Amino acid sequence: MAITKIIENKGDLTTSSNNGKITINQTTGEIIVRNDGKKVVEINDEGFKYVDDNNTTRISMGKNTNGQQQIIIYGADGKAQILVGQDPKNGTPVVAVSDSGKDVLTELLNA
Repeated sequence: MAITKIIENKGDLTTSSNNGKITINQTTGEIIVRNDGKKVVEINDEGFKYVDDNNTTRISMGKNTNGQQQIIIYGADGKAQILVGQDPKNGTPVVAVSDSGKDVLTELLNA
């Protein structure tokens, strides 16, 4: 895979591979990986996100809105099911798993 084009558009400097599977936007600080034209991986200043073929987030890693570090694995229904990181209530380290169909973050906040 060779880098074939560097595009500057409205101040954004974007580098793309010859097949468009990898795009690096130097202005926004994003790296995007595509499979058959669909975005599957996005890395930016908020963290890392993997999306499946149905455009459902399956794994995310980074900071939540409170600035707490977390890794979340989502169930087939798109709900957060496994959390490794900081408890959203008090910030203590936690590994939490919710029952299928229940959002682990909601369960922790309501515990």
